[in-house]
Amino acid sequence: MRYAFILAALLLTGCAGPFAPDAPPHPLITPALALLDSIETPLPWNGKTMREWRQRVPIRTVVMEEWKGAVWDGDAILINASLTYDAAGLAGVIAHELRHADGMRHECGPEGNQDRRSTPWSAYAVQIWVLRQLGEEGQAVGNEGGFCD
Repeated sequence: MRYAFILAALLLTGCAGPFAPDAPPHPLITPALALLDSIETPLPWNGKTMREWRQRVPIRTVVMEEWKGAVWDGDAILINASLTYDAAGLAGVIAHELRHADGMRHECGPEGNQDRRSTPWSAYAVQIWVLRQLGEEGQAVGNEGGFCD
């Protein structure tokens, strides 16, 4: 819900640029979802399959000039049409936003955009877990500032 307020503020102030909620689906959503569905391990944070967990949340593509990422808006995961991750990176981002749909929020850091290490299965932890399941290296996109204690 917090993201919905941020998104609304950006739109109302004109900082987010034109917003087109009916953009064509991002071309990497289908490959990213296929990668997520290839994870057969029961999810450590809820015991469900990836498909069961992810199918409850709609994913929409939007167009915003100033904002390049993805966000949980309280109703759906919004993915910017100009997002440039590869399919595995987008799969991780979708998992991250799904965790926000579970009610797991960012808790600390500049503007609340870092997760606590002590929070089990935070949004960033889930994103990293997904990337590792897919054989990817590196840290979660968007957490360049690291974690806070």
